[in-house]
Amino acid sequence: MALNPPTYWKKLAFRYPGMVRELFNQTRVGVEDQTAVVNGVLPASAAHNLVLGGELLASTAPGEAVVATSTAVASTGPKSIADALQLKTSFNFANQSLEFAMRDLAEDVKGMLKGAPFEFAIKIIGDDLKIEGITRNQSIRDFDQKDQTVADILTALVRKANPVTTVKDPSEKDQKLVWVIGPDPEGGKEVVLITTRAAAGAKKYMLPGVFVGKGSGK
Repeated sequence: MALNPPTYWKKLAFRYPGMVRELFNQTRVGVEDQTAVVNGVLPASAAHNLVLGGELLASTAPGEAVVATSTAVASTGPKSIADALQLKTSFNFANQSLEFAMRDLAEDVKGMLKGAPFEFAIKIIGDDLKIEGITRNQSIRDFDQKDQTVADILTALVRKANPVTTVKDPSEKDQKLVWVIGPDPEGGKEVVLITTRAAAGAKKYMLPGVFVGKGSGK
C-alpha cells in the first residue's frame, strides 16, 4: 500500500522508518523471572517522535490524496540538482551507516521537491570507496545539523565518515571522502555521487568549492 502523507508531517514520515530501525537496533529482549523484559536506549527526543509518528501513521489512509502545490514548486522551485542542494533542512540521528544516512537524506530532499522537473538521488560509488578502505557501512554517530543547506549537510556527513579523523578542513587532501554532482552510473542523468577525492580527480569530476584549497584549481 502506498502512503502519501500530508504536508504537515511529510518530513517526519520520510524519517520515521529510520527511527524505527534505530529503535530496533537499540532494543534488547530478555527473560527475567519468567517475564519478558524489553529495554531500549535512545535520545530523549526519540519517545515523543516515535509516538507522534505512530499516531499520524495510523490516522493517514493509504493512498490518501493531498492538496498539492506541485505547480508552484515546478514554476518557482529548484530547476536542477545544484538548486536543490541550496534548500535548507535539518537532519539528525544518533547512529547510522553511511548508506542509510545518504538514503534518508535523499528521501528528505525528495519530500521538498514535489513537482520539480528533475529527480533527486544520491548514489554511493562503492568501487571508488573500496580503494580507500571505506565501506557503505561506515558508521556516522551523533549527527545534528539544524537549518543548513543540503550541500552543507552532505559535506558534514562525508566529513563524519572520512577514514582520517584528524582532518580540520574539508579542503585538506586527507579528506578522502567527498561528494560531487555527476552522471548517474546507471543512467547518465545528473545525481549526487559519494566518491573519493582520488576517484573524482581521475574521472574529471568538478569538486565543490568546499573541498578545494584556496588558490588551487583542483
